[in-house]
Amino acid sequence: MAKVQITAIEVLSEPGVDFKVCDPFRFKIRFECHEDLVADLDWRVIYVGSSLSSTQDQELDELCTGPITKGTHEFILEVPGPDPTRLPAAEIVGVTVVLLRVFYLEQEFIRIGYYINNEYKTEEMRNEPPEMPVIEELRRLVCDNPRVTRLSINWEENSPLMPSPEEEAQFQADQFEHELDAILNAADTDPAAVSAAFDEIFAPPPVFGTEHDEMALD
Repeated sequence: MAKVQITAIEVLSEPGVDFKVCDPFRFKIRFECHEDLVADLDWRVIYVGSSLSSTQDQELDELCTGPITKGTHEFILEVPGPDPTRLPAAEIVGVTVVLLRVFYLEQEFIRIGYYINNEYKTEEMRNEPPEMPVIEELRRLVCDNPRVTRLSINWEENSPLMPSPEEEAQFQADQFEHELDAILNAADTDPAAVSAAFDEIFAPPPVFGTEHDEMALD
């Protein structure tokens, strides 16, 4: 049985404020710990820079929390936004993913991912985007339907580590990249399908990002 269960996350926003690509992310996290932990929890936030190669990913920040005692815990995790100068110019505009990965005893036990759409603020620029991205004219929309991958780990410090869960969880762990690839590849053959996918993933722009995006994980 897992000793830690993340029960809720809010992606904090400000009503009526458009977030830029490079603005910080703020996550309000609540989790339940079923017994005192002998080691810290390690929280890592990754920005997927490209659908073609993980070498473009940026680790925005890493935070260790501890000691963790039995009970309910809540905190706000604030991390810097990505560095646009390190992102492939061809992939700055459009859909990508930000991942929250949580580790215990150097083992990842949960991965939570949010789709992001970096789009131009004006309809004119969305319809006729410039050849080179204009970063200051982009806004960041965060999907409120995260994808969650849970991995089995060994929670005991002095016991032999369980076999790596990566093979059994490979499909789920790469789910974001596969789905993002499918969306981007469809852009060349079926623009209507891409539009439908965006409509399904993202809330309408007038509403999106003006409320706190909350996820119940129990």
